[in-house]
Amino acid sequence: MKPGIRILEDIVGSGDEVKTGDRIEIQYDLYLNHGDLIQSGVQYQAVLGDRNTIAGLNYGIEGMRFGGRRKFKAGP
Repeated sequence: MKPGIRILEDIVGSGDEVKTGDRIEIQYDLYLNHGDLIQSGVQYQAVLGDRNTIAGLNYGIEGMRFGGRRKFKAGP
């Protein structure tokens, strides 16, 4: 895990861990640091580590397993 990424909650799924280069499909909610919800239920597909994906999202998802849920905070 990279500095600046803090795991707040982690529900482990099944299967192999996701690693850079894997194709992922996720659903996420996005909150500002003070807790305001700004996006909910967003469906997203990408290749993990792709330069078109926000770095904090790449780092926060790395190591998850299929069906898992993770709550993390990216930033200072």
